[in-house]
Amino acid sequence: MDLSIIIVSYNTQKLLRDCIQSVIDSTKDISYEIIVVDNNSTDGSQQILNETYPDIKLLCNKDNVGFSRANNQGFRVSSGQYLLFLNSDTIVSNNAVLKMVDYMKENQEAGIVGPKILNERHQPTRSYMQFMDAGTLFLGSKNLRFLFDVEKHRLHFSQYDYDSIQNVPWLSGASLMIARNIFEEAGLFDERYFLYLEDMDLCLQVHKRGYQVVYFPRAEITHLFGGSSHQQHDRLNQLYNESMAYYFHKNYPGLQYFLAKLYIRLFTNIVRRREHTS
Repeated sequence: MDLSIIIVSYNTQKLLRDCIQSVIDSTKDISYEIIVVDNNSTDGSQQILNETYPDIKLLCNKDNVGFSRANNQGFRVSSGQYLLFLNSDTIVSNNAVLKMVDYMKENQEAGIVGPKILNERHQPTRSYMQFMDAGTLFLGSKNLRFLFDVEKHRLHFSQYDYDSIQNVPWLSGASLMIARNIFEEAGLFDERYFLYLEDMDLCLQVHKRGYQVVYFPRAEITHLFGGSSHQQHDRLNQLYNESMAYYFHKNYPGLQYFLAKLYIRLFTNIVRRREHTS
């Protein structure tokens, strides 16, 4: 089989159905399977999938095990030569999947390929980013803009080249395609990330092994954003900070890890102070 499409879902019934249908409608001339890993949804997602798409492989978790672990579960029951990790709040069009597979087959040095990501208004948005380091945490942090001009340190949308195939640091986890053997070589998704930064870390591990991470704008996918993030804002901030701390501990031990912990503590105190005075 050419490709396994792995979708993690948590209470995204309608978005998930739209995503799956878009894959079916737009993906031609390739052998593929769709694997959905449901993280204990309570919105009827599992029943709807069984009734509407009986040929899809559905894995049902008894708890929300997080994004990384669920994706790895899907991988372990997959059989495709290539893997597409796809968010449930995305819409695939114009045979984007085949275009990415063909590119990977023709470019063996490409470890990960990601498409041009469009927002709800069909405008290009950030599909690739710079790696996070201690400098970008402080100098480019929106949370510290009241202290100094952070905008000159941020990578603005106007600086992105949306139209050229190019090697990039890391790609959005909303849609990542990777060869099966390279995913195994990179150690799969690190399951110590519950949510956030697991995509950046995977791209970093692929870079370390000498492969390219490629932005491929000839394929386009629409991302509706936030479909699975129906948790409290405080909880999401906590998960992001935990992922950030672990990312630095794993990849930049020493001074950068110390600065990252300092940033998290500073940011947490600033937010608490604002909430207390508001």
